[in-house]
Amino acid sequence: MTAYVFADGGFPATPSVDDTLSMGSTLYEWSGSAWDVVATGTRSPISRQFVTATAGQTSITGLTYAPGTVDVHSDGFLLLEGDDYTASDGASIQFTQPLLTGQEIILHLGLPVSSEVTLQEMVEDAEVLSLIGI
Repeated sequence: MTAYVFADGGFPATPSVDDTLSMGSTLYEWSGSAWDVVATGTRSPISRQFVTATAGQTSITGLTYAPGTVDVHSDGFLLLEGDDYTASDGASIQFTQPLLTGQEIILHLGLPVSSEVTLQEMVEDAEVLSLIGI
């Protein structure tokens, strides 16, 4: 997967499935036939955080994300927002069922737009993601 950052000239001519493109405050993903909007009001990259649950844990707090841009994985499985968890305040995630001791949670959080984010920062972030294979 390649993480493109829009500079000039439009969309990449030969993207691969799951490639992403950050253009302004909109994040697109190539489906194989079209560029689909996957998030607006966020910047690239998406923050990834790892959490190991404690017995009975029902929330993760101290987060920063743009509501509507969250993916939560538990032990490798994608959880369903609304069914398995709620993420609506930009600062925490509430689970509908208590977590188990040692349960591995991976969070993909779209970061809120900041007037301090520069194009250079976005390019640097995209280069890092590309290097680590995200």
